[in-house]
Amino acid sequence: MTKFILYILFSFYTFTSFAKCSEGGYDIFPNQNSIKLNSLIIINDQGSFSSILPQITKKYKAFLISGNEKIIGNQKIELILVKINVGYRKYQLILKPSKKLKPNKTYKLSVEGLDEFNKNRLIKRYNYNLKKFEDVQWVAENSIDEIEPMWLSKPAFNNKKAIEYGCGPEKFVNFKLDVSDNSSNCYFNVKLRNKITGLVSEFLIVDKQRRELKIGHGMCSGEFEFINDTDYEATIELYDICGNRNNETVTLKFTSPKSTSLE
Repeated sequence: MTKFILYILFSFYTFTSFAKCSEGGYDIFPNQNSIKLNSLIIINDQGSFSSILPQITKKYKAFLISGNEKIIGNQKIELILVKINVGYRKYQLILKPSKKLKPNKTYKLSVEGLDEFNKNRLIKRYNYNLKKFEDVQWVAENSIDEIEPMWLSKPAFNNKKAIEYGCGPEKFVNFKLDVSDNSSNCYFNVKLRNKITGLVSEFLIVDKQRRELKIGHGMCSGEFEFINDTDYEATIELYDICGNRNNETVTLKFTSPKSTSLE
């Protein structure tokens, strides 16, 4: 009887974990209320099996809209695809405005052709204080950023972990670091090479706190998939949200963590 109850509880946990993974969502950067005139826009999904990111610029078109585009002086600026990265059950879009933004204008993110459900997931953010969805939008600053980000301290190994959960394993190798920049967000362009197979994968990891680099994936999804207990080499380039790149490349070598079951 005890084993049966544990089996039911485990099955319920697995089902709810899978449902959470299937639900997904999106992270959009810059994650501030303002935007530099030369800023890129990065959109990450959170591992949804129904992600629409691969269809943007194909089936759908993304824009920045300032007010009513039919009124003189307002703008409807198409976002051009710079690159799409594919991780472990995860997609990432790097987009660039096709025209210059105007200072002090408010720009709203818009994707043509979305139904109401996907609009709420992609181009709206939930305001927990007001308990409602709001448009993803930025006020354009009267400045551009052409200054490269700086390493204050380069990545140093901190720890690694691998844990089995109901929906799948979580595997990360964590590095401590510190960076400085004038823009709201920095990111690390990581090229990860499996030293056994030679296979190389690439993803931009956005640094929200500027203090840690986590290479791997969570229970549902992530930037990189690991093979247990395997040697990898990661090449790290530091950028800011405006595309400015630090001249120095950092190379990290490590052995991936080996999964352990929760007990």
